Order: sequence, then structure tokens, then C-alpha cells
Amino acid sequence: MESVGVGYSGSIGKASYFINYSYNRNVQSSDDSDNNRPASDTVVSLTLSIPLGETLSANYTLNHGRHNDTTHSVGSTALRSRIAP
Repeated sequence: MESVGVGYSGSIGKASYFINYSYNRNVQSSDDSDNNRPASDTVVSLTLSIPLGETLSANYTLNHGRHNDTTHSVGSTALRSRIAP
């Protein structure tokens, strides 16, 4: 498998984001030389993280492939608050 990708991350206010583009190429081997064709895909990803408080944030991820396959993911992250001694 051959893969190359480029990404960029940043923030707007307290929200952070990550944008990624990747190209993946997989050569499928077979005894039949006519079936030895490379399969490839490109994927664009976007991840957003928005703080909802001091210890809680909401996360969203979008992945979109060249073959019009799109996935969405939503979640949250909770951190245990630290109490100073």
C-alpha cells in the first residue's frame, strides 16, 4: 500500500479544527496479470472540537471519499477536573 497525505490544523477562538487530504493506493496481486490493477482512493477529512466548558468538549468528524462514501461522527470528551491541593 502506498499512501500520502497532507493536513492543516488551527483554531478559531477556543474551537480547534483539523483538515486532512490523503491519497491511498493498494495494488491487489493475483495470478492473472489482467487482474493486477491498482485500486486507489482519496479521502478528505474535517475534524472540529468545540469546548462546552472547562472540562467538556464536543467533537465532530466528517470523512468523504472519492467514491462518494461519506461518514459523520459526533462525540464528546469529558476530562476529570483537577483540584489543587
